[in-house]
Amino acid sequence: MKKSIKVLCAAALACMLSGCFKSRIVIDVTKDGTASGNVTLMMSVSMLTMDGTSIEDAMAEMEAQYREEYPDAKIEPYREGEGENEYAGVRINVIPVEGLDIKKEGGKITVTVPLSGVQDEIADESGAAEQGTNISMLKNYGAEATIRINMPYKPTANYGTVTDNTVVVDLLSDSVKEPLIITCSAGPSPALIAAIIAVVAVAIGLLAFFLSKKKQNI
Repeated sequence: MKKSIKVLCAAALACMLSGCFKSRIVIDVTKDGTASGNVTLMMSVSMLTMDGTSIEDAMAEMEAQYREEYPDAKIEPYREGEGENEYAGVRINVIPVEGLDIKKEGGKITVTVPLSGVQDEIADESGAAEQGTNISMLKNYGAEATIRINMPYKPTANYGTVTDNTVVVDLLSDSVKEPLIITCSAGPSPALIAAIIAVVAVAIGLLAFFLSKKKQNI
């Protein structure tokens, strides 16, 4: 199954206006430059069951809805939290993910995620634009939406939060205005290697100086 990243983002936020909603897009990039991912879509259990529907029936209905949209994907029920903070929904496994520009040059991997304009597309798909609701206002409704890209090595990115090998972007933030560009390389960077060589050179120089002083004192 192939879906563009913008389509996944739009699907992830399509029913946000109906209540507290969480969506997580996770993309795993491998060392050979391929990518796979999943989308987790959840609504608060209180919202899903407010009309008297059981949580099991609500999840089954949600699963059937997305199975119709993504017939070739593996879709499974998903729940997290408890009490007032309990959410339920589905996880859609997407292999591979279209729309990513992945370039591999030697040990360097560059991933470009086309997020520019994605908020406008989300607003259109979710109906927010028709209702006069701004994407940034969705946070006031308790909505959460993130995209997480797991890289094979420690990455750098033009925006988002980098932790270990992962870049996380809040899709409802004002920073999502341009393509997300992530770069990582196998092994130490050239700058780090140069710094290590410089330190080693200084250490060897100090050791030689110390030995020469010792010889003079003998």
